[in-house]
Amino acid sequence: MPRSERNNSAILFDKATTLDYPALVLRSREVHIWAVALNRPGPEIEELRKLLDPAERQRADRFRFEADRLRYVVAHGYVRRVLSTYTKTAPENLSMIIGKYGKPELEQGIGRPGLHYSLSHSKEYAAIAVAQSPLGVDVEDPRELVDMGSLALSTFHPGEASAILSRSGKDAEAAFFCCWTRKEAVVKALGSGLFMPLDCFEVSVDRCHPRLLSFHSDWFPDGELHLLHFELPGDTIGAAAMPFVPVTVKAVLIS
Repeated sequence: MPRSERNNSAILFDKATTLDYPALVLRSREVHIWAVALNRPGPEIEELRKLLDPAERQRADRFRFEADRLRYVVAHGYVRRVLSTYTKTAPENLSMIIGKYGKPELEQGIGRPGLHYSLSHSKEYAAIAVAQSPLGVDVEDPRELVDMGSLALSTFHPGEASAILSRSGKDAEAAFFCCWTRKEAVVKALGSGLFMPLDCFEVSVDRCHPRLLSFHSDWFPDGELHLLHFELPGDTIGAAAMPFVPVTVKAVLIS
């Protein structure tokens, strides 16, 4: 997996058309981010569905709309493909469990010690982040929200809401979704799910300097998290959070 360059504004992705990495080594303080375009050919989607376990197939079938069902199949099928390159286990043989607050995990004892992942998907892309420590990832497609101001005021930290509302138009929209993805990534990294109030910590809202600005120690027992910002074609915004400063970030976009 090639090493990607990184600057303060975003991760730069290497491009591929297939997941052709037979075996990958994940080193300490490394983060690997895989982005996958969800619009896959029909035959590939059928192959990905075969990789899912019965519970995952049932969840996929419960979606009312076919587009949502297909996104689920592709995203979760690729999670298995990606993790199989680290574990040297066939994708269909990986066993997933649901953690304490609903966060999916590899079953203990499967794969290499300390292999953690996080999954998110938007309408266009799935993002899968992998590291040796628990981490979180989130992707969103920025869009116009009529109630953006009231959402920011009622959901976010006062400092974040103020920073968003001080902007206008597309700048405010981008700030809102930078904030949203970072907060979702933090919550996933901590594994606290919906139990964690989103106003108990503050993140930066500008593209260039993703940071955790303040936090309540009760919810952050191990201290500060490090944040990464990334962008995908079509204006999709993403963020990842982890309990260490990465020495290396490797990123691949499978189109």
